[in-house]
Amino acid sequence: MISSMRLVVAIVSLAVLAFAIPQTASADDAGDFLKQLQGSWRGRGQATIPGREEAERITCQVNNIYEEVSAELRVTGECASTLGKTPVNGMLSHNGSNVSGSLINAYKGATVTKSVGSIVAQSLEVSSNFVDNATGNLTRTRQVVHMSEGGFTADFYTFDNSTGTFKAAGSLTFSLN
Repeated sequence: MISSMRLVVAIVSLAVLAFAIPQTASADDAGDFLKQLQGSWRGRGQATIPGREEAERITCQVNNIYEEVSAELRVTGECASTLGKTPVNGMLSHNGSNVSGSLINAYKGATVTKSVGSIVAQSLEVSSNFVDNATGNLTRTRQVVHMSEGGFTADFYTFDNSTGTFKAAGSLTFSLN
């Protein structure tokens, strides 16, 4: 199983990557949506870390740059919890309304094996699979982004093999720096 800090990094990083457009924005496709994510964002929230009963507070600072020629959103920054700080580096690319990519480029110890998403009614949903390089264990995640006053909220979920369902793992609310 992926270590607790690695899983938090994965969940938070994916949530950070799956984020926000200003409330007044209109996005016809994923490119329009991702272009509106440019800027410097600050996020706060909580996540439940496997093996712990209480949710951990998480804070993030990210900077997003949309590259028109390659149709990619590049994300850099840092997230922190009570377990420590970790860099967040990622990329989302698109083709029409479809979103894909290696969402976490600097995620050590795991390989992203699948990452797909789409824009639906001004929201972005991204599902990803990670394989722990040391153990071969698979972790499945899902992020759903909802617009909120002055920013966005990214809700994230992990798949529970024992119940066969996704369970809430946390939520981060982002606003412009």
